[in-house]
Amino acid sequence: MNVFTIKDLENLSGIKAHTIRMWEQRYNFLKPQRTESNIRYYDGQELKRILNVALLNKFGFRISSISRMSEDEIQEKLLELTQSLACEERFVAELITAMMEMEVKRFEEILDNYILSKGLNKAVQHVIFPFLEKIGLLWTTNHLNPAQEHIVTNIVRQKLIVAIESAYSRMEKKITFLLFLPEGEFHELSLLYVYYLLKSKGISTLYLGANVPLQDAAVVCKRKKIDYVYLHLTSVTNNFQYNKFLKDLHNYFAPLTVILSGPMLHHFSSVELPLHVHCKQSFTEAVSFLNTF
Repeated sequence: MNVFTIKDLENLSGIKAHTIRMWEQRYNFLKPQRTESNIRYYDGQELKRILNVALLNKFGFRISSISRMSEDEIQEKLLELTQSLACEERFVAELITAMMEMEVKRFEEILDNYILSKGLNKAVQHVIFPFLEKIGLLWTTNHLNPAQEHIVTNIVRQKLIVAIESAYSRMEKKITFLLFLPEGEFHELSLLYVYYLLKSKGISTLYLGANVPLQDAAVVCKRKKIDYVYLHLTSVTNNFQYNKFLKDLHNYFAPLTVILSGPMLHHFSSVELPLHVHCKQSFTEAVSFLNTF
């Protein structure tokens, strides 16, 4: 059984912990259990309930009214939400719930329905990556079973690979990108999406994959005409040396333009970067940059 703290519920729902406690006292839709040391904990059903309640509350329903609704009525009201942001957040909440309950078929159906109605670009930017960001919070608190994460990320990975295979552009641009993840980095999803974007624009792309030594990638640059080198840092190993990494980037790839993106870039915030190395602090910023080609 999945067990969550009130901090997990705060991170996933956006509702402050003290507000959740107040709702518990005034209403009966949350019924946490307690450990022997009197610490609150919540199961998967409680998580699903707070996600649904938070979404309705955010989009205009008073908490007192929600507290009187049955589960079926809550679901009916969720489906009636028409604002695009509300729909996106509902899909994210449904993906989280399906992952927690390991409902693989349901997870794929939710994802496929959104991709079918909105397209892959919107699915990735407005649903998939917000979902991955939220489960990343669970990962850091050790309240997510690795098997649950592997199942859903592999489903997303399969969707991206299929999209890459079918991506096509009538315009071929005389630019070549080299994409890879450095040693110690194995989270491919963001880089696969970059691959999809570039291929859709008719940009020649060489994809090396995960856990690639910089010297091996440099060999490719020597043998092929590469214009841009793109790396993404999501969650590298503990012994990853950031200063050495920047120095090696300069030694192996100068004067080629190197683009870095990913959550781990905060390690470079106080470091002077080589002139040919550029950091995109958010994935939105990275996508905006790619859209200039």
